[in-house]
Amino acid sequence: MPVCAAENAGSEIITFDAPGADTAANDYNGTFPSSINDWGVITGYYIDSNDVYHGFLRAPGGKFTNFEVPGADTIAGSYAGTVPNSINDLGEVTGNYTDASGLTHGFLRSPEGRYTTFDVPGAVGYSNPLALNLEGAVVGTYINSKSEFHA
Repeated sequence: MPVCAAENAGSEIITFDAPGADTAANDYNGTFPSSINDWGVITGYYIDSNDVYHGFLRAPGGKFTNFEVPGADTIAGSYAGTVPNSINDLGEVTGNYTDASGLTHGFLRSPEGRYTTFDVPGAVGYSNPLALNLEGAVVGTYINSKSEFHA
């Protein structure tokens, strides 16, 4: 019979909200963790009260680092910004960001906070990295000129 990871970890559940996250009732905003590495570092995004997406890292002790990909749209009401999807054990983060033109691009963030941004060749306005390995290889989806999704 499979054993739940929480049972192995002592059944401790930790809840949190990223600093800056909108926690008002019925706003459909808040904190959205997307990945955790073997060191216990969590990445994800939060939506603020202006409906802007921001990336975060949460260390095992609870310290937060909020971040924005350079070029991400942070204008109030844009429903755009930075959306991390995955973190590896080296602390590299990948995900997507939406710019002021409404185009979605991929990014890779180094543990030191340096960014590499990219579009998948053949993508038309949408590149979405979903995961990465220890070698920094990224996997995800994109949309081509016929509005078809591809890996």
